[in-house]
Amino acid sequence: MIIKFFKQIILFVALGLVGYIGFYYLLDKLYNSKSATDTIFIWGDSQAYRGINLKRMNELTGKEIYTAAQLGAGVYDFLVFTQSVPKNSEVIISLSKPTQLRRKEVDRNKSGISLKALILLYQNNYSFSEIREIIEKNLMPLRLFESNSTLYPDLDTLVLTESLSLFEKIYSKKPNYLDHKQKLYIKGIQNLKSKNCNITFIEFPYHAILTGIEKNSAVRSHTENFKREVANLFTNYKSDTINLNSPEMVMYDLTHLNQSGATKLTEELVSKMENSLITTMYIASNGKQ
Repeated sequence: MIIKFFKQIILFVALGLVGYIGFYYLLDKLYNSKSATDTIFIWGDSQAYRGINLKRMNELTGKEIYTAAQLGAGVYDFLVFTQSVPKNSEVIISLSKPTQLRRKEVDRNKSGISLKALILLYQNNYSFSEIREIIEKNLMPLRLFESNSTLYPDLDTLVLTESLSLFEKIYSKKPNYLDHKQKLYIKGIQNLKSKNCNITFIEFPYHAILTGIEKNSAVRSHTENFKREVANLFTNYKSDTINLNSPEMVMYDLTHLNQSGATKLTEELVSKMENSLITTMYIASNGKQ
């Protein structure tokens, strides 16, 4: 009787697990299945979320614009994104310096469950505890793609939400997790390449105050070397600039564009993408602001 009871318990748990996996898979497909035709997919953290005017990009290109950019997005979110976009997609990616340098425990890590992504994390020095926390955040399927974003308003003065001393601390030494994060971002880019995606990279600007701190930091050589590693993944690759010099303020705070800056960047980016035949890293500059 006891053996039969335990068999029934095991069967019940197994059926429940199979049902949960099936439900999760179907709901994820319902939420996140998109067509690559006449569509642009965007990924990044808050710099991309605040820095691209989706409505304006839609007007200029006539294409559907879907963004998976989110505040605090991290490498796990990127890996899930690369697995979710369809083959032959047009993709815009921001692998920002904050994304690389942000501590693992404060990354968003909330894009749904991907076994492949979790295995890659484990292979790159993520602990069981860190992986468990990611799973717990994603027990229900999530909508990965949005077609709207909220831009920061245009103001007359710069908003200082975080102290310069915080940025100085972040840039004072190389984080011990940086190499592993960068390897995972490379894995994600390679996945997009294997899916024959047309990839555009964008680097959003810092305010000049922060640029000075970053330029002389112990971390700069590692983030610059990462850009070279990305470039080496492609046979045809170039860097280009987007100049946001303007008499008006284009920055909202030290790391994010305001609405005017985001709209100007979007217009310049679309114009350059239409005339580019190779993979390009666009580096946006905001002049002296």
